[in-house]
Amino acid sequence: MNFFDVLLSGNGSTWGPTWRTPEEVWQPWLETLTPLAVVPEEVSVIVTSGPEVQRSLDSIRLQTQRPSETLLLDDPEHPVTRAWPGVTVVPRTGASRAAALNQGWTLARHELLAFADAWDVWPAERLAGQLAVMQGHPEIDMILGQAQPLAGRWAPAPSPGPHLGSALIRRSVFSRVGLFDEAYPMSDLEWLTRVRASGLNVVVREEVTLWTGSPPAGPGRCGPPGPLSISR
Repeated sequence: MNFFDVLLSGNGSTWGPTWRTPEEVWQPWLETLTPLAVVPEEVSVIVTSGPEVQRSLDSIRLQTQRPSETLLLDDPEHPVTRAWPGVTVVPRTGASRAAALNQGWTLARHELLAFADAWDVWPAERLAGQLAVMQGHPEIDMILGQAQPLAGRWAPAPSPGPHLGSALIRRSVFSRVGLFDEAYPMSDLEWLTRVRASGLNVVVREEVTLWTGSPPAGPGRCGPPGPLSISR
């Protein structure tokens, strides 16, 4: 039975004596439809390039829930010399980190945004876990996980505080608090301070969503505990 069968049932005419209520007309037809699958909100990841960027990109590609878009901001000091499947290389137009971050989120096409530095590594379930929370709670503006610094011979050190790279952020947050401020060397921390003061709904969870360290500087450089391998 389709909609027109329902509408014309009775005497074969919508103008006859057997008028039916809107509920009587629509409900049987609606019950014959197959519900559409819920489409997850899509994620853009903005990555700043550097000597360790392949490891960072590998960890993003190994996510159990992959992002819809990955933008790699090419640093003139560490130019990108190869291509990665699913990664769009974008020439940086500004010299500062803040300018690069602003360029990245402005170019990103999707509603949910995440940021990664070249020396950052994501646990495999990071994006899937944060997406599940954001989709189940649309009132949440930003979700932060725990950042785990790794120093020396992969020995963990305490997290010093909130970290932009551990977050999944709705695009609307930038409309509320503005861009990263290029006047601040630690522009991402200053931006997070503005988010905290804005009254936006920010959730901090206990799971580690980021392994990170200072930019590499030799044999004792920071990084994740062991190499990554790409299997897909």
